[in-house]
Amino acid sequence: MCHLLILDLSYNRLTEDCFNQFGNFQKLQQLFLQHNNIESIPVNAFDTCRSLKLLYLYSNNISSISTSTFKNLSMLWKLDLRSNNIDSIPTMGFVGLKNLMFLNLSKNSLTTFDLGIIGSCPSIKSLFLSKNNIQSITFQDEKTLQDAFHRPDQITCDLSDNPLQWLLSKSLMM
Repeated sequence: MCHLLILDLSYNRLTEDCFNQFGNFQKLQQLFLQHNNIESIPVNAFDTCRSLKLLYLYSNNISSISTSTFKNLSMLWKLDLRSNNIDSIPTMGFVGLKNLMFLNLSKNSLTTFDLGIIGSCPSIKSLFLSKNNIQSITFQDEKTLQDAFHRPDQITCDLSDNPLQWLLSKSLMM
């Protein structure tokens, strides 16, 4: 087992194959993968990196997030996915991130944002969604709405520079 705590692999030519290399980094707390050529994140990419607290994946070519990609990262408190090509996120895309406080999804290709994502991150404090193509914020039911907004702490949400048409609309996917 490797006792590496911080690994900076930014500004390289890494692809999704790099995730096969992280099996020995169980103590890794900070991983910097920004400005690479990563197009997708394998479902089990972080299964052995359960100590991660900061994960920078911005400025790659990531186009989608799977439901269970981040499920084992319960210690993670900062996730930066800005400046990718993400066009949709499943409602449970960030499930398991119980300590996530900072999520940056700015400069992607999102057209909607489901409030269930906020509800699945009980510690979220800052959510950045600027410079996407978000036209509406959706929710599936009243419980989703309550989980997103009725919290003991305040949330900062940046939705600037989006073509918002509806602030909140009930999702038809029930």
